[in-house]
Amino acid sequence: MPAPAGCRHLLARLARAPSSQCVALAASRLIAFLAGLTVLFLALASPLEPFTSLLLQVHMVQHLLLMMLAPPLLWLGAPQFPLLLGLPRPIRIYWVTPLFRLRVLRRTLQRLTHPVTAWLLFTGATWFWHLPPVYELVLRSEGWHYLQHLSFLSSALLFCIPSSGPIPAGRAGRPGC
Repeated sequence: MPAPAGCRHLLARLARAPSSQCVALAASRLIAFLAGLTVLFLALASPLEPFTSLLLQVHMVQHLLLMMLAPPLLWLGAPQFPLLLGLPRPIRIYWVTPLFRLRVLRRTLQRLTHPVTAWLLFTGATWFWHLPPVYELVLRSEGWHYLQHLSFLSSALLFCIPSSGPIPAGRAGRPGC
């Protein structure tokens, strides 16, 4: 089963879990999210980081962790709902809700997360940053290297949204339960 289909299948199965399994569902999402954060740590802040300037293989492993492993784990953790609920109520009501109701923002996000657009952004980011003049610039400048990592992670997060699909609502509109 290809990875995107596998992710969609897993999310669909989790959404159909009986209410007695909601705790297990929440635990599995928490584990996935924490695993994604751990992968980000390994790629960017662990003892692996100093070796990235010495060994090309370690540098490429760092990019693979940022682009292939962290994003799907983060999305499988379904962090949107806990993060939104963690905001103070006035911020959710007066800032976040009106922001997400903006038609321009919704259309932009729909276009960016369309599978073709997301794939083009994902492959375009990889291709662009490995052009010889850009690659040389990244090697010489720490700021450009951080921007490269940010574009790798953000394009990979956009790329993973179509394969993860929307978080299915369960009974009473609660996500996954």
